[in-house]
Amino acid sequence: MRFEKTFPDRLKSQVKISEIIAKKIPIKHQSSGKYIALCPFHKEKTPSFHIDDQKEFYHCFGCGAHGNIFNFIMETENLPFGEAVAKIADNYNIAIPYIKTTELKPEEKEKKDRSYEIQEAICQFFENNLYDQSNEYAIKYLYSRSLNKEIIRKFRLGFASKNPDKLLKFLKINKFSEQEILDSGVFSKNQNEIYCRFRNRIIFPISNNKKQIIAYGGRIMDDSMPKYLNSPETKLFQKRQNLYNFAEAKKEIYNKKYALLVEGYMDVISLDNYQIHNAIAPLGTSVTLEQLNILFHITNDIIVCLDGDEAGIRGAKRIINLALPIINANNNIKFAFLPDKMDPDDFIKKNGKKKMLEFLENSRNLSEILFQFEVDELSIDINDSYISPERKTILENNLKKKIELIQNNNTKRNFSQYYNNLLFFLGKKKKTQQNKLTIKQNHINFNSNLDHDLILGLNILNLIVNFPELLQYKDEDINMLDINFDNELLENIKEEIFENIINQTFDIIKLQNFIKENTLNHNLLIEKKIFAKNNIKEQEVAIIQIKTLYLKILHKKIEDEYKHYLTKNQESEDIDFDKSREIFSYKTKIEQEILELEKKFNI
Repeated sequence: MRFEKTFPDRLKSQVKISEIIAKKIPIKHQSSGKYIALCPFHKEKTPSFHIDDQKEFYHCFGCGAHGNIFNFIMETENLPFGEAVAKIADNYNIAIPYIKTTELKPEEKEKKDRSYEIQEAICQFFENNLYDQSNEYAIKYLYSRSLNKEIIRKFRLGFASKNPDKLLKFLKINKFSEQEILDSGVFSKNQNEIYCRFRNRIIFPISNNKKQIIAYGGRIMDDSMPKYLNSPETKLFQKRQNLYNFAEAKKEIYNKKYALLVEGYMDVISLDNYQIHNAIAPLGTSVTLEQLNILFHITNDIIVCLDGDEAGIRGAKRIINLALPIINANNNIKFAFLPDKMDPDDFIKKNGKKKMLEFLENSRNLSEILFQFEVDELSIDINDSYISPERKTILENNLKKKIELIQNNNTKRNFSQYYNNLLFFLGKKKKTQQNKLTIKQNHINFNSNLDHDLILGLNILNLIVNFPELLQYKDEDINMLDINFDNELLENIKEEIFENIINQTFDIIKLQNFIKENTLNHNLLIEKKIFAKNNIKEQEVAIIQIKTLYLKILHKKIEDEYKHYLTKNQESEDIDFDKSREIFSYKTKIEQEILELEKKFNI
């Protein structure tokens, strides 16, 4: 068995040469997509071995070594070409499209070589046809879309007339066989009649990474359906593994450091017409994993620009599910949803290049969009002052399922922390603001001897102020973000601290002023408790102390509940002994946990 002839080129476009070489020798980043290293093929002290991801080659200015990813593996591992291709594909989990190993006859080799020739001939015919006087309405349509002759010629736009017999005759005159004509994908056969798939359509030629024509897209000029028609898959054309305008946009994607992924051919052309040259589009299908990987091998960032309608939302959800397993520090996706059911073509014509670029700069991260989608799915209003624990639990579970799709551990951890923070504040925003206003108006006062639970709570906050990184801690017994206090002032001070730590805006002076504004008496004592320095140096010890303090607060609540229950039952003759034992048992369990923790650290 051997692989398809076009597979090495496709593989080369999906794998960065810098990644291949970095597995063998240390390399140093110089600029976008360019690296330098000590040459592995001769001894040297000063690096002269240059690597260029954009041009897909390495070159040594010392010994003259030069090649691509296959040459490098062949030279360093002493492998023949076929084995080098197979090794790279296997290392990157890329399926190899094998074909039968039967030796091709000379006429079959000639036929295979002519497959690009027929595509080029068809493309030229469609181009010339656009300027035929009988097809004047087609060129006028393109002019009405604000396209001039220069951009029309750049993208090699053409036209397939209502009666395409001329194209068939043209190909036969140029001695292309019937089988070659059918294999092009432009024609089909019904019984004994060969007919063209494209009729009365503006033609958008599709090229491969080497700028060779491999297929076509066609837009109908009347109300017929489908509006857009694409070539079927052929030996040259696999929709999942190609992108419209990729060959032309590749260099600009490097320069701009991001790829702009849009939905259609006209979006790409219109953006290019306004000097935005890094746009590409899928080929009549939804975005595929192969297409994302192609882009991620030349850039770290993709901005997906979609219509803001239901179809755009559905498309974004598909891309998110597709991308979650492959996102990491080097694979980032953002989304820009256009307003008023516009597409990029509409938006840039109405607002111009500057507004378009400003709009793209405000693209939202995948993590944000995913959260928004999950919230919307449950009809949760993030501005509500109360959201039930049940709905928050469902939301949390849904988010966890999405996070589990992420394969990169660092990314998975950061997504989890990000969503935990959002969930913590969900349903508290308005309530917190209202509470703060109430406190400012009423100025809660305390007796000279501070409440026992308040002191315990202040000690917990003191530990968090001294160890802010503990805010992300959780285990089977405690989740720092879920800590709550019955005391209204303490709860609001806690939320002020938590919010500032999470937003990385923690400021002691700001917090001291907040406490002064919200308490009349003993604010100095409260400040002293919260901001006192302690002798604890290890996080593990701080965690044990927080657990112990929090369990003591919980124990006090249970003890009060138990006393209240006994008093209530003493007043009546009907005592529920099972309930009494249940409360007592839970109280005893908490007491035992406190004792065990205090053995580890003396509170």
